[in-house]
Amino acid sequence: MLNSFITIISNIIIPLGAFGVFLAEFLDGLFVFIPSTLIFLIAGFLFLKGPMSFVLLKTLFMVVVFPAAFGLVLGSFIFYIPSYIYGKEFIDRWGKWIGVSWTEIEKFDARIAKTHWDEIGIILSRIALVPSVMVTVFCGVTRIPPKKYTWVTFVGGFFKALSVALIGWSAGELYIQYADYIDKIEKIVFVIIVVCIIACVVYRKRKKNVIQ
Repeated sequence: MLNSFITIISNIIIPLGAFGVFLAEFLDGLFVFIPSTLIFLIAGFLFLKGPMSFVLLKTLFMVVVFPAAFGLVLGSFIFYIPSYIYGKEFIDRWGKWIGVSWTEIEKFDARIAKTHWDEIGIILSRIALVPSVMVTVFCGVTRIPPKKYTWVTFVGGFFKALSVALIGWSAGELYIQYADYIDKIEKIVFVIIVVCIIACVVYRKRKKNVIQ
């Protein structure tokens, strides 16, 4: 499964290069389900070859990091602007379509409020596995100024792409070496999960029949 996903991403990213990374992170600013972390991992071991060098660093920043940061900023503005203007009203009306609820925003606000440095909290949220759309909408409804929002989003996207791509570069050779084994293990785990689900459904159905 992971092998198949990597093949799909590879067929999209490799031909498009830096624009492919830009587009992937642009879409990450719009949709919760875009796996940008996995995309950066893949980009890391697709684009970054060989030992650390000037050429590798140039590729890292020009093909992965800067395109990703710019893509995130531009893509996220599509939801930042209306959430900034309309606030909670925007979430109540459109939240279910973008995968964000007002309750989630309040919980996120409670976590961010624990620090005196809101900018750092937002940057770390961009780097962590917090959905990008949630961070964007939170910044909008809390009226974080556009200028501040732009630079903290850029910095967050920059360091996320940088760190994950470097991990992808360092782990790339190892993955390629064991790709077949990983794919086989995933298939076995998938079969086990399916069997467990079927067994659970059958058990509940029989239990229900016995009670009746």
